[in-house]
Amino acid sequence: MKISYYNKATIWGRPKEPNLRHTKKNRLPYLEMKIFCPSDEYGDIAVYGRMWGKEEKLQGFLAAYGEHPDAAFKFIGQLTQFEEEGQRYTGFHIFKWEVPSEEGKGVGCRAVFVLKGELAGRKLDGPNSILSLNVKQAGDYPKDETFEIFCGSAVAATVMKGEIVEVLGVMKDRAAFYGGTGDVIPYAQEIKEK
Repeated sequence: MKISYYNKATIWGRPKEPNLRHTKKNRLPYLEMKIFCPSDEYGDIAVYGRMWGKEEKLQGFLAAYGEHPDAAFKFIGQLTQFEEEGQRYTGFHIFKWEVPSEEGKGVGCRAVFVLKGELAGRKLDGPNSILSLNVKQAGDYPKDETFEIFCGSAVAATVMKGEIVEVLGVMKDRAAFYGGTGDVIPYAQEIKEK
């Protein structure tokens, strides 16, 4: 059976200080930015994103941001995680953006994601669990990623290691929901066996 893996993320938030940069190896342009997504439901969070594309596309975003510096934009891309000095960080690769519109003013700020992959394991974290989910990407940039996703232990108990699952999640303020540090964490709101 062929598995259809999936990684999609959408962010509604206010970008601040986007910086145009280039990769060291082949000088590809990207924008690096912090996106603020304050919410009564998910906490007062900020997520990090990198917008990829041709320089004309990135300059188009910078122009729109200059016209709407305090507006909540919609960004579409993928969730990403990496480790640095023993700490795991979550961010977003952004491929599309939309200029804020009158219709979008009522949309609350948030950062959400959908991942589909193989459950590689779970471990307890107090009253909650951390799931390890393997997601394989094909296409122009194939890669395998393992994501650590937080969830309630009751939700984690509904799935078993080795199962293909779809995780619908949101970024939350760890301190607001778990106590401890003020890290922003990926949190599974729903897990479906596929």
